[in-house]
Amino acid sequence: MFLKKQTALTYIKDLHSHTSYAKNPKQTNKFYPLDEESAQKLIDLIEETYSLRLLPRTINKFLNYIVEKCSDEGLRKIKSEDVAKKFNQYKSNMMVEDD
Repeated sequence: MFLKKQTALTYIKDLHSHTSYAKNPKQTNKFYPLDEESAQKLIDLIEETYSLRLLPRTINKFLNYIVEKCSDEGLRKIKSEDVAKKFNQYKSNMMVEDD
């Protein structure tokens, strides 16, 4: 069963603001280190990619890669353009691994 866009957005917000995962559970931006716009961008990219399905597992895989790589680059806030760039990098890596 695929997630609807709004459910996927809520999933990301809940995941990033959960007390077990959030560095600061009382933060005002519940999507941190993303923002709502960059979270929406990730959802749109997943949904637009033919070989991907909008599932929690897919969101988790891409979020993990995106947050890790942006953190390695010293980015504290992840914007839509960062999401798009890292999404395409990870997707390219996935395609190579499938060959």
